[in-house]
Amino acid sequence: MIDTHAHLGDERLLNRFDEIVESMRADGLEAIVNMGADLPSSRLAAEQSLAYPDRLYCGLGVHPEGAARTTDEDYAELEELIRRTKTCIAVGEIGLDYHYPEPRKAVQIECFERQIELAHACRKPLILHVREAYGDCIEILRKYKSRLLGGIVHCYSGSAESAKIFVDLGFSIAFGGAITFKNNTHARDVIRSIPRDRLLIETDCPYLTPVPFRGKRDNEPKLVRCVAEKMAEFLEVSFEEIDRLTTENFVRTFEAER
Repeated sequence: MIDTHAHLGDERLLNRFDEIVESMRADGLEAIVNMGADLPSSRLAAEQSLAYPDRLYCGLGVHPEGAARTTDEDYAELEELIRRTKTCIAVGEIGLDYHYPEPRKAVQIECFERQIELAHACRKPLILHVREAYGDCIEILRKYKSRLLGGIVHCYSGSAESAKIFVDLGFSIAFGGAITFKNNTHARDVIRSIPRDRLLIETDCPYLTPVPFRGKRDNEPKLVRCVAEKMAEFLEVSFEEIDRLTTENFVRTFEAER
């Protein structure tokens, strides 16, 4: 299995970082994509992935929550970090999040567009965070369509119709622990609508701990198996088939970066 989105630098996992990575093969994991969400966490994600280059990749970027505090100097340093980090396979996580009133939409959009341009300059795919902003995100991606190299829409919670647009724009769609939550028929129906060669699995750990561990512990990469098992249930295939399928899909999505 490949956990396509994890935050191993989060304080809830940091003191167990080496333990998690050194046990991942025994836990059935081939690789983890370790994410940055601002410049400091991107520096750490790069450092962590370079410590285990045979097991970790990283995505480096500024989450929309950090848009207002990111300076021109930060963007310049981020670009340098992306270019020199051999384990960096994508710019991310970047995107739009309208759940809270701040940062303002215009500030988020500027941050998002600057990083799309940065990804184009560095020849990297994107890892997208989108919450309550699918319409604007799609509009922006269409605007920059000629500059995109695909990537992932992470922790997808949108509609089947929006998923089709992302797929047509060259993106794969990743699902996490939320698909295991009780009565999540929306996720089931959306997953069934997506071409199987565009499906991926993730944890977004330490967030979104899947059932049956929800409310009992922090999430971690090995619990991606719960996501794979639920996806297999939705698609009426074996766990082994989802393991094979999502691993192949990851390789295809990031083939030029591996």
